[in-house]
Amino acid sequence: MSCKSVQLKLHQYLDGDLDLNEQLQLKEHLSQCTACRDHLLELEKTIHLVRSLPREEAPFSFTSDVLARLPKIHVGRVWLNRMKRRPLRVAVSFFLILTMAGMILSWFEEGSKLRVLSSDKNQLRIENGAVYVPAGEVVEGDLVVEHGDLKVDGQVKGNVVVIDGKVLLSSTARISGNTEEIHRLIDVILYRLRTLVHP
Repeated sequence: MSCKSVQLKLHQYLDGDLDLNEQLQLKEHLSQCTACRDHLLELEKTIHLVRSLPREEAPFSFTSDVLARLPKIHVGRVWLNRMKRRPLRVAVSFFLILTMAGMILSWFEEGSKLRVLSSDKNQLRIENGAVYVPAGEVVEGDLVVEHGDLKVDGQVKGNVVVIDGKVLLSSTARISGNTEEIHRLIDVILYRLRTLVHP
């Protein structure tokens, strides 16, 4: 071991953090090197001196006094300072929040009014807040029903999505695509986003 590496490990040695192999190497070096041995003795004397000093107790109010002297940080000012330093980020974030809020509000502004999206509406019957695909009729393409039930007696050649309603299938019904019922608000939002990306 070199003197430099020994001096770096002396503190670990005094703390008892060296493994047995490192301790043996260190002791071997100390038995041959008077400079490192003297350095170890000085460190041991310093530790002994510090431990022999009387312990000072801090006053009971020390913590509260220190905290009272610290400058007050107002959370509002921190955010205001961050916003002042990054005005472009603030503007973009504000724009995105307003855009998303507008989109979500526009999706739900129609309330609970029945809405049917299909490229083949002629094959559908709408009665009493429900949409029917009569027996013997074939609806070409996807069918989306919002705020109402869908009863299928005929055939749908595409995907079926019912938002805030149920899909009722008779024994003669055939749907060639996927069938999905969406009821929870988060699922509606995810569906809307999905249709924006993949119309």
